[in-house]
Amino acid sequence: MKNTCFLLLPLVLAVESLVLSAQTVDVATPLPDHIYVPYRELESVLGKEDQGVFLPYKDFQNLWKAARGQPAKTPDNGPSHLLSAARFSGVVEEKLARMQLELTVDILQKGWTTIPVGLGRVGVSSVDLVDSETAEERSNPLLRFQNNRYEIIAKGPGRQVVNVDFVLQLVTEPGRNLLQFDIPSAAINTLELTIPEENLKVDVQPMLAASTTQDDLPSGAKATKLQAFLGQSGKVALSWAPKSQAANDLDPVLISSQNQHLQVGEAVLQHEVEFNYEIRRRGIKIFKIHVPNDYRVVSVDGENLEKWDIQAPDQGQAAAAIHKLLRVTLFSEVEDSYRLRLHMEKFLQDANATFPLTPIYTDGALRLSGHLGVSHAPRRSVELSGLNTELVRVESSRLPEQWRKVKSISAYRFTSRNYSATVRTGLVEPRLNLQQLWVLKADQESLHLYGRLLYEIERAGVFSVVLSLPSGWEVDDLGPSNIVDDFEVQGEDSERKLVITLRKETLGQLHLDLRLVQSPAVTSEPIILDLPLPTAENLNRLKGQFLLHLSEALRAESSELRQLKSMPLRDAIRTYGKTPPIPGQGFSSAMAYEYSAVDPSSSVGATFQLAVKPAQVAAEFFRNVDIQSGNVSHEAVIRYQVRYAPVDTFYLKYPATLSDSSLQINGPDLKEKPRIEALPADQEEPSSDSEHTDAWIYHKIVLQSPRMGAYDLRVNWRQPFQALAEGGQKVLVEPVLAAGKLAGQNGAISVAKAPNLAIGAPISNNLLPADPSSPRDITYEAHRLNAVLAFRCDKPPYTLDLPVVLQEEAEVYTTIVNAAVHEQALARDGALNGRSIYLLSTNRGDRLKVSFPPRARIYSFLLDGKEIQVEAADDAGARIVRLPPSAGQVSKVVVEVTYGLDEASPSKLSIPQLPDVVPVQRTWWRLWVPEDHQLLGYDRNFERAQYGDSLEQVFNQIGSGHEFFASSFDQRGSLYQFEKQGAAKVLSLSLKRKETVAIFVWILVIAFGVGLMRLGYFERIIVALGLVALVGIWYLFQPLTSKAVAGHAAFPSGLVGLLWVGQLLFWSFPRRLKLGRESFLSAEHERLSAAPPSSASESQEAKSEEE
Repeated sequence: MKNTCFLLLPLVLAVESLVLSAQTVDVATPLPDHIYVPYRELESVLGKEDQGVFLPYKDFQNLWKAARGQPAKTPDNGPSHLLSAARFSGVVEEKLARMQLELTVDILQKGWTTIPVGLGRVGVSSVDLVDSETAEERSNPLLRFQNNRYEIIAKGPGRQVVNVDFVLQLVTEPGRNLLQFDIPSAAINTLELTIPEENLKVDVQPMLAASTTQDDLPSGAKATKLQAFLGQSGKVALSWAPKSQAANDLDPVLISSQNQHLQVGEAVLQHEVEFNYEIRRRGIKIFKIHVPNDYRVVSVDGENLEKWDIQAPDQGQAAAAIHKLLRVTLFSEVEDSYRLRLHMEKFLQDANATFPLTPIYTDGALRLSGHLGVSHAPRRSVELSGLNTELVRVESSRLPEQWRKVKSISAYRFTSRNYSATVRTGLVEPRLNLQQLWVLKADQESLHLYGRLLYEIERAGVFSVVLSLPSGWEVDDLGPSNIVDDFEVQGEDSERKLVITLRKETLGQLHLDLRLVQSPAVTSEPIILDLPLPTAENLNRLKGQFLLHLSEALRAESSELRQLKSMPLRDAIRTYGKTPPIPGQGFSSAMAYEYSAVDPSSSVGATFQLAVKPAQVAAEFFRNVDIQSGNVSHEAVIRYQVRYAPVDTFYLKYPATLSDSSLQINGPDLKEKPRIEALPADQEEPSSDSEHTDAWIYHKIVLQSPRMGAYDLRVNWRQPFQALAEGGQKVLVEPVLAAGKLAGQNGAISVAKAPNLAIGAPISNNLLPADPSSPRDITYEAHRLNAVLAFRCDKPPYTLDLPVVLQEEAEVYTTIVNAAVHEQALARDGALNGRSIYLLSTNRGDRLKVSFPPRARIYSFLLDGKEIQVEAADDAGARIVRLPPSAGQVSKVVVEVTYGLDEASPSKLSIPQLPDVVPVQRTWWRLWVPEDHQLLGYDRNFERAQYGDSLEQVFNQIGSGHEFFASSFDQRGSLYQFEKQGAAKVLSLSLKRKETVAIFVWILVIAFGVGLMRLGYFERIIVALGLVALVGIWYLFQPLTSKAVAGHAAFPSGLVGLLWVGQLLFWSFPRRLKLGRESFLSAEHERLSAAPPSSASESQEAKSEEE
């Protein structure tokens, strides 16, 4: 009822207002329809309680009905109250904390409601209740303490604000103050607490967010103001560490440690400072730093940084001031430690500058110390001079890690702000250290000067280098191309210069290769050689070497040396390291000079006189003695070496004891070989006491045309010989030598023998033992092939007697093949790629001949996985591989051969062959054929290998101890593997295309199945079983063919089986049924015909059954 009246009251007041206002308002003015008066202001509007309101009857009836109506009842299931917010505030006073709680409560139900306040064991001094809407203070609420908490009993409904004043005891622990109390479970819990000490760090639990600020108390003392948002755990705990009163009254203590980096660039001077502050007693919010006045502050970085600004010196003092003040302001005070980074710059106007090192320090710092690192750009130099006692040089390892790695940085340490020094900087000019290595190659037509220029460029890079270029020389080549961009010859005559432009600025090592040319070379005038030298500008050190390489036909004499000193040739060549200068064919090193500490303004070189040498002939003989059971074959190859000038006449001599031996003298381009009594006067030999005979026979060897280089003269003869089992017989090896005026003569003697002969201890003079298998000792390869004994002779003539006896023949193999692995890949068109791998064991460096199939293409030879060069054999399709010498020890090597054939037939696959004297223990044959081909048969001398598909597994299967060496091989198709004991030459295979075999088998099986359709089913089964038995027997002899036929016959056999089943179901079985029914009807007809019918009906029935 009351609620209804409250809703209709505005309408009643509106009607009354209309009646009262009608007396004062003009009739023409429209009257308001409604006037709303708040319910709370109703008494002030109406004035008195006995005043009334006049309403139209219709409105009265509506109000009456609404007031008489009963509102619907709703169940009361909601909460009785809600705690909206709890706001705590207070201040700490000595041992007590005076707190206030402002608790906002929404009472949702009528009547009395119990409101839990919490607080726990605290001292409550006062409680009041305020209506939040009227702001009127109500009577003191009811307060009670129950279950260790305070509760307030208030009457609702409505929003009420409860104010509680209470006091807490401050719990003190060593170095810690604690404050703890219970809080209500309100939606919002806040705390504002003032602690009369500054710069405190307060720990709040639980806490959603908190901050501390510095505040001033009314007494002027400093305080810490805590503002926090609390959680809903029901309790709050505060703790902080109090500070002594003496520390609160003292100024903060600031200790500054600096790390400075002064970097002198090409145009900018950068100064980076890192401040590490240690703050004690109190916090600091503002740092005042004195920085050099002539620097520009670029950036200031640090945490909690609010702003920074520069305070310039006064105008009157600006000219004399060396510092300006940098003021750095933080958002809040910092304690304990703080780090600040400062970056400054200053432009360098001049190339060379001198300026003082201005100290950087912070105002109020009790102590100052730090390190200074000074570095510079590659084109800049920097020097610190005039250091006072406060600035000392230290190791760069004391600098921060990010500055230690800076190239050419120097470190200093200072311990106060009074350090000082003078900084001098200037542009760095490059410093060149040059080593020149010159080689002059002179022949009869031209001069070539090769130069290797090794620059060591220090301090600053260069874009070009300059050399003097002597007159008469032209640049033939200059490189390398990736370094040199271009070159230019400037000036004339003695002022010529070669300017070399580089592709980029170069600092450090620079290597250039220069080639100059001049012609002609051999003249009657001396050759004046001046070496190209660098300019004196920026040159620090110059040294070099000069080598002279002459053609073999020339000789040189030096008449004048200019700043050159002679040096041994071996020392000059050793200077080049791994790439020494090679004179080349037809040239030799003649002289070597060096120069250092030269005067660049004077020339460096020499004056030479070149002349052509007369012809010079040297000789080398190769003597071979082949001892067999019935004769001894002698061969002497005299190799004349002609140098400097061609000749057409040589001389030969041999002992007179060989006059009856029918010597055969042969040689290329031989014109005549007459026998002469003595040598010409200009060819007489010096006498020697070591000659073993008093008489020599001489021959004059005349050629068709003069010759240069090597010329081989061959002398052959044969002598009878009969070896004995006991006592033996000596073989005399007579010397056959070159004669005449020779530059020198030496040679080698090799001895070969039959296997059934043995040579005893030789008797020799002027001979040295040699290795018969060594190419160094026996350079003539044909004599080295079968040699068993060898000698070297450096001082002919010589004598050699070989005692020979007959011995029992015994076969000994020096080289065997532990295994031969042949891999072949056969294509559809008959092309074949092959690889043969031989696993050899040898105890001497034999020459192994490998013969290839006809029309084979030879690709490569590999020895232990490395490609080698081979020799051509007498046969066109054979090559000779030289095995490495083993000095008598058994060595294991792997020889790999790759080849190809254009027209290979599966019925006759061939492989490279070794000589028959080389035994092969085992052969593996691995064949890849196209996927659409089928192997039907193979040579039964081979066996199908039972091992893995990889070649490495084959090596493991062999187990001979050879390392796995094999190159890549293209393996495509199906793999078939065979093996055989001993050597193999040919592998025969029956290889057909799968579709061909399949079609043939299908036709055969289907034709045979159709033919068997004439037989009965039992006969067919007998024939089929017979065929199966025959296939089984065939499998014992031809397993691959029978297996392939059986595989391809499965499908047509199924077709034949279906054909037979169809014949049975649709032909034989219906026919048998028809024949059986006809036989039954004919027998019944005969029975009925024999018996008379009993009646007409029976006769008719019999007729119908017959039909």
